Amino acid sequence: MTLVEPSGWIITRSRVSLAGHVTGADGRIAKGGTLGLTGPPPDEAPLRYNTRIRKDGLYCFLDLPAGDYVLNGQDDRGDEIERRKVRIPPAGDPGRLSYVSIDLRASSRKPGRDEHPPEAKQPPIVVLPAGSD
Repeated sequence: MTLVEPSGWIITRSRVSLAGHVTGADGRIAKGGTLGLTGPPPDEAPLRYNTRIRKDGLYCFLDLPAGDYVLNGQDDRGDEIERRKVRIPPAGDPGRLSYVSIDLRASSRKPGRDEHPPEAKQPPIVVLPAGSD
């Protein structure tokens, strides 16, 4: 949601749609890697979203449209993360926090030569003025 304040500031708010925790094949926290989320095509091209796994093993996807998706990726050791089907419900009441939570685990299977992890794009950096919340 984007709002334009009377002061001229543009405020953008995002909603976490999908989040979770990733562990490696050895049970330790994944300290990096990438995840990709592929959805049904609205017309012809399938929807594709990417994110990075943080150093604490957490990941999240923001502002996803409702629908059925497939989640997969690789951790920082190059191990393949289990492939999971995900259903994102329509956004509900904006005053109520709701999101889908899925914890993932990598297997010790390495991807084949022609397989590559999804490329995650860095989210834009938003700078707020001092004193704003």
